[in-house]
Amino acid sequence: MKKCFMLIAFLCCAGSSFATDHWQSKSQFGFSNYLLTNAQQHKLILACNRNAGVQHDHSISFIMDHAEYHNTARQTALVLKIDQNLSITPPATTTWRSDADTWNQLKDALAKANKIDVFLQGQHVSQFEPSLESIQSIATEIHGCDANG
Repeated sequence: MKKCFMLIAFLCCAGSSFATDHWQSKSQFGFSNYLLTNAQQHKLILACNRNAGVQHDHSISFIMDHAEYHNTARQTALVLKIDQNLSITPPATTTWRSDADTWNQLKDALAKANKIDVFLQGQHVSQFEPSLESIQSIATEIHGCDANG
């Protein structure tokens, strides 16, 4: 519930100031949130638990046409294809070793990605192409979002 409130607050506070395909960051409620918005106003959000407490984990969310998809909902089948060569299903948790390894691979790839394709239930639904400037400005922060496991 806290994550949903945090996500809504993040989106409302930032409003229409989102630059297209430009990583933006905001910290609140113990999370660092990294947001990428494309021209269709689809949003990819990496929420990194910096000090929100051990009961909260990192997460990936995708918002399209007022619908939200989260890595914690396995029925969603959210898959990110990064730079046309690495396909990753964001893990539901980062506390198990295999999921922690997947999370670390995902956040490292996202931090330097030039192109991110989003798939839901096996269908390509969106694409992001972060600007080089935003990749350079946010990469170190995203790299620091290590798994909790």
